[in-house]
Amino acid sequence: MNKLKAKNDFKAGLKVLLEDIGRALSPEAPDPYAGAGKQTVLEHTTRIYFLDRFLELLGWRLGLHGNVAEEARIKAGTTAFMDYLGVNETTRAPVLLVEAKAWDTPFIAPRSGARFGGSKRDLLLAAIQHVRNDGTKEQSPAIGTWHDSLKQVGGYVRDLKTQHGHDLPCAVLSSGSWIVVFKSPTTTFFEGTVDDKQFEIFKQGKYVEKADTLFDLLHRTTLASVVPFSLRPSQLRDYVTAETVSAVFCGLHVTYESSGTVLFARQPRVLLYPALIIQRDDDTLLTAIDGEKPIEMRMKDGGDTDEESLVPHLTEVAEKAEALLATCSKEIGKSLVLSALSDFPGFPEEEVRVGDGTLPSAPYDFPGFPNGIDNRNGRKKVVRRHEEVSDEWLLATGAVPHHLMKVPTVHPCRFHNWAACRDTGHQIGTAAVSTPCTRNPRSFFVDAQIYYCAHQTVQDRRHTRCYIAALDERTCCRACVYQELCWTPAERRQLPCGS
Repeated sequence: MNKLKAKNDFKAGLKVLLEDIGRALSPEAPDPYAGAGKQTVLEHTTRIYFLDRFLELLGWRLGLHGNVAEEARIKAGTTAFMDYLGVNETTRAPVLLVEAKAWDTPFIAPRSGARFGGSKRDLLLAAIQHVRNDGTKEQSPAIGTWHDSLKQVGGYVRDLKTQHGHDLPCAVLSSGSWIVVFKSPTTTFFEGTVDDKQFEIFKQGKYVEKADTLFDLLHRTTLASVVPFSLRPSQLRDYVTAETVSAVFCGLHVTYESSGTVLFARQPRVLLYPALIIQRDDDTLLTAIDGEKPIEMRMKDGGDTDEESLVPHLTEVAEKAEALLATCSKEIGKSLVLSALSDFPGFPEEEVRVGDGTLPSAPYDFPGFPNGIDNRNGRKKVVRRHEEVSDEWLLATGAVPHHLMKVPTVHPCRFHNWAACRDTGHQIGTAAVSTPCTRNPRSFFVDAQIYYCAHQTVQDRRHTRCYIAALDERTCCRACVYQELCWTPAERRQLPCGS
């Protein structure tokens, strides 16, 4: 993003937005329908007229597949709804809370009968401290509506911290005609000393004049810097420095295609791009990919043996991965060292619908805790599907460049052969897979190859746990680097492999 251009576009858009609102609220504006007469601008109208467009000008997306939840529950099963909750698309962490009030809600003022000789900032500071001290509305230095609003925002911030351990980076209270931005809401409302440097106040007449400050505080790139699905090595310095690298892992971007004519059985064509997954010190995962030319997965002549081998392919991937590591090290200015797959934190949970206010259920009630655990089964997520296209995945492989091994950990194993499985009554289906196929089953490898499994018991047990089932349904579990994630030591011992 060109920040200078983005700031200019925001300022221009904000000016147009205010002009539109001015026309809509002017005495000359037409009634909403015949006989309606002029109406009070309620909270809902404020959101439609101003806040929706205001957030969009700041780079946020509302609606289905957006990054802002509307009427988001603070916790499943409760009736506490946050008007807007902006999330970081990469980490799914909540980063912006916006609480809306009706357009004509007055700015903070002293409670009737209360003596207060300070400025509006001083009054806001005192009202916040009163809320933190569990003071009553009747004794608040500010009018009751402001006591209620500050208590509401403070409650959301406190719940995010106490229930989920999350420090919200920014909170906003706004009627549209005024905006209060809380820059350190956890400190302001829950823990720490309150001071007037922790919030900024904006009035409608000064919005355009203060547009750059609003941009710097609230723009999506300020609060939720979004990392693209993949980066070229030359782009890494825009997102990470030598000092902010936490860990580095090998990975593969895998594209699955069907080749051949519909007149005959289509065959799989698997293209691989070596990748480097960099964990930043804020737990964001960046993926650099060597996109110059894909490597097609092929079994090749094994040389001294009559069998085809995957070793030449694995060697080519390893060489490209090593070159990518060197290139990324040069770009970042640090010699990057690979970490084991066991240290990989897991990809954050995906497919979080925030546009309609629907947020994940147990174990988390809203996006924001990307511990890399697949909520369906509690396992670490090492495979991430591309959200916008089918048959493309990113695989984290740790310190090794490929998800397949040169030789399975159990070798030889007679159950790579369908006939041997049939002899024990554990064969899959009525015939062996003799040619690579794209469906029923999806299998790149064929009968008798060391990467192929023909045992029904293994297939039954792996059904809900295999990370690469969408890529290949017959790959031998003991030839895959994920075997220690899929199976416990005791479960591996109970597999029929090699028996």
